[in-house]
Amino acid sequence: MKKNISPITIFLQGIVNQMKDRDEGKVADYIPELALADKSWLGIALATVDGKFYTVGDIDKEFTIQSISKAFTYGLALEENGIDKVTKKIQVEPSGDQFNAISLDQSGRPSNPMINAGAIASVSMINGLAEEVRAKIFNTFSIYAGRKLKIDEKVYQSESNTGHRNRAIGWMLRNFDIIENDPVGILENYFKQCSLLINCKDLALMGATLANNGVNPVTQERAINSDYIKYIFSVMTTCGMYDFSGNWLYHIGLPAKSGVGGGILAILPGELSVAIFSPPLDERGNSSKGIKVLKRISSYYNLNINNVTPLQTNSFIRASLDLENLTSSKQRSENEKEIIRKHGKKALVLIIQGSLGFSGYEMITRKVLESSENKSFVLLDINRVMNIDKKIYSLFWEFFQFLKIHNITLLFSSESKSIGLSNYFKEQYEGKFFQTLDNGLEYMENIFIDHFSSSRNISSKFELTDFQVINGLKGDDLQNLQNILQQTEYKKGDTIINIGDIADKIFFLAQGDVDVSITINGKNLKVSSIGAGNTFGEMGLTDQSLRTANITVSSEVARCFELKIKDLQSKKFLNLRLVLMNNIISELSKKLNIANKQVQKLL
Repeated sequence: MKKNISPITIFLQGIVNQMKDRDEGKVADYIPELALADKSWLGIALATVDGKFYTVGDIDKEFTIQSISKAFTYGLALEENGIDKVTKKIQVEPSGDQFNAISLDQSGRPSNPMINAGAIASVSMINGLAEEVRAKIFNTFSIYAGRKLKIDEKVYQSESNTGHRNRAIGWMLRNFDIIENDPVGILENYFKQCSLLINCKDLALMGATLANNGVNPVTQERAINSDYIKYIFSVMTTCGMYDFSGNWLYHIGLPAKSGVGGGILAILPGELSVAIFSPPLDERGNSSKGIKVLKRISSYYNLNINNVTPLQTNSFIRASLDLENLTSSKQRSENEKEIIRKHGKKALVLIIQGSLGFSGYEMITRKVLESSENKSFVLLDINRVMNIDKKIYSLFWEFFQFLKIHNITLLFSSESKSIGLSNYFKEQYEGKFFQTLDNGLEYMENIFIDHFSSSRNISSKFELTDFQVINGLKGDDLQNLQNILQQTEYKKGDTIINIGDIADKIFFLAQGDVDVSITINGKNLKVSSIGAGNTFGEMGLTDQSLRTANITVSSEVARCFELKIKDLQSKKFLNLRLVLMNNIISELSKKLNIANKQVQKLL
């Protein structure tokens, strides 16, 4: 089997093999330069929103973009003027007429931006002098295509020399003040934008940039503000194939735009784009083979945007838990563990995933309401959320205000800086945000412990006999241990253990809290914390290797009983050493079992 030959490529190549030599359609001849195209040329390029290409046929043949340019120029006009100003000049209704029809309403507004009249009006709404407008168009198109595009001067001259109908349209638009300046420069820019040279792969990438919410998936450069993409898709869907648009939507069902140069671009928003190049046109001015090819691709891969895939009720909520069955990694005393077990049901933890729109919002709010009785906290972990519809932010905001009225505190955990919801609520809401789910869990645990126990008070201190690791020590063994222990006091920020230190001590944390962290790329990353009544550094008793984590004091004060492992080497400490070893192994086994159970609940 040949490496890197995808089933997708094989399928597309099969279409080319079947369609390439069919003699159908007629190459555009009303622009003389276009009449020189070879009728047998056929190229297909499919591009995904993560920048993967599947290409077959004549993908390197350059052709002029022609009317496909209208969709991208319309986006530029929207970005510079806003939707309200643009729709005052250009309607968004299907005309049912051919691409070059003079289709204006009584006020002179073109029916939509996909016909020539609407496209010329779009060019007129790009701000600047003629040269500046031309530069904006060329630069924007180049961002979409991921490379600098050039004009085909021969095609431009041919269009300019024969573009009398478009000039008539331009002057009519000027008569109605749809165009507010001299239309001559505007028309020349329109002819030039239509004469930009692209190939099939360029066109597919331009479509994938729109499908990827305006960001070029190869260069990662933004071509257009994402707020305007839905408007581009709307007019491409209803008007992009002119008087064939209804038939196209019925059978193929993708936002699309065709051009008389033989190109067709079809887009599945959020997923992919498909570009076809085949010069022969049908009677409506669309690529004859291109329509048939895209009909086969859409049908075979079920790409129609009107296909319905019912949502699963658990598709957005990966797990619904509480502190009784999901706790932080912090090592706590038995008293604190009991408080968490007793009050853990007062905290709801939802692990959210996927892309959130209205359906995700509805499922999350429904679950919170169903589970909100006797709750004090709701923690939403959105680390697995890929993106959130910006329009949903305000809906979440209203719901979070509702929770606040009912004395429920909302918390978030999210490491991703790309999820705008976190940034939105950091500015709008006084709720707590945590980088990790574990940090959020620890925060809620601390609140319960502070409320129901005095054990976290800074003045509280554990005695040696309170530690689990010395269970079973009696008489001389216990006295011997007390005799060799040293008591040490640390202040907030002090480092007790550094990565790379020799593991030559065991620490009994009698008071305060410490953080466990590792160093990645020069930065400390907190992985756990340890509270009073617990030990750390125990593994030095079995293997005095180098430390693999940092231990830093996080409370105002921390006090430790410290045991030097070398002090246990005497024969009289043999039983003491065995008891400590057995208790340490027992504690590690308990922690491992708890960790395994919690991992299973998150799967």
